[in-house]
Amino acid sequence: MNTFGDLSLWENHLKRNRQSVRWHGWMQNIENKKEKQMRVFMRLPDQKQFVRSAKMKCNLTWKEIGKLCGVNGNTAKVDYGFRGSTLPLDGALGLSNISGIPLPPHRLLPANWGQIKSAQMTSRKAYLKNPSSYSEELAELLGILMGDGCLYRGYDKEERSEKYFTYISGHSHEFRYYEAVIRPIFKKLFDVQGYFYRRRNQNSLVLVIKSKRIYDFLKSAGMPERTKNTNKKFTIPEWIMKNPNFIKACIRGLTDTDGTVFKSHGRWVNFQYKFASKPLTRSLHRAFVKIGYHPTRVKKNLRFNPKSGKTSVCWQFYLSQHGDVDRFVREIGFSNEWLKEKVQNVS
Repeated sequence: MNTFGDLSLWENHLKRNRQSVRWHGWMQNIENKKEKQMRVFMRLPDQKQFVRSAKMKCNLTWKEIGKLCGVNGNTAKVDYGFRGSTLPLDGALGLSNISGIPLPPHRLLPANWGQIKSAQMTSRKAYLKNPSSYSEELAELLGILMGDGCLYRGYDKEERSEKYFTYISGHSHEFRYYEAVIRPIFKKLFDVQGYFYRRRNQNSLVLVIKSKRIYDFLKSAGMPERTKNTNKKFTIPEWIMKNPNFIKACIRGLTDTDGTVFKSHGRWVNFQYKFASKPLTRSLHRAFVKIGYHPTRVKKNLRFNPKSGKTSVCWQFYLSQHGDVDRFVREIGFSNEWLKEKVQNVS
């Protein structure tokens, strides 16, 4: 039985393009092969250029390329022409033979290399587990993420697969907070610590957690993916709102990342909370009220950016009563030493 099905379509096509001698010589060598083929791994740009050049030179359709590789036309177009999935060895050599285009630099992988890679990843992750229940650490982490974090999913061209990321970004002077607080929380909850990178020409620091397992768990725990500010459901999760200790931990995470401390009238310490997301602002305001604090009303505020020339909308409120501020420092406190020192300096 022919691995590639009915060859009449190919024979007629290649006769029209005067490639029949090469085609028949090649197909006689691979026609009766039934074993799984090795895979050809090459750089994504090289593979895309090779496949498309061979297609144009021989005037092939994606359906015909698919027949040569043992897949349908749409799979050939998406996986081989765009995403860069590894080509079967006979298909790659076939395209090279009939088009006269040499294979780009490449390496050969076993036929079942995908299964081998998957088994290796599974064995590494076998001992990794998500938290079995909600906790104050998880509530504080959600607060940190709602303040300075995000969940992002994208396609990795180098590794040719979907990748899932958890990002937390802040100012470089907060490195102690990231190293002493945030990374240990991830280590305790998920047994990972992530890695840092600094943006060029910016005083910013980014902690990156690359894990689909953690991405899915945080999403299920109430953290929205991608853009937070336009998400109408971006609020503090209900499982946090039902427990006063979880509320305090979540508020601590939000304050450490997005809270502002200043002194009014030269004597009173104030906490300001300002977000681009109205649902989050109202949700945080409700959380304060639920545990007995007296924040000011949520108000709309317009901010003008002189660099871009645009005006943005944000929502804000204050925690300004002297008794509330003292109680906050005593009951909720800070995990961010930089912010804690700032409060002590303005007090």
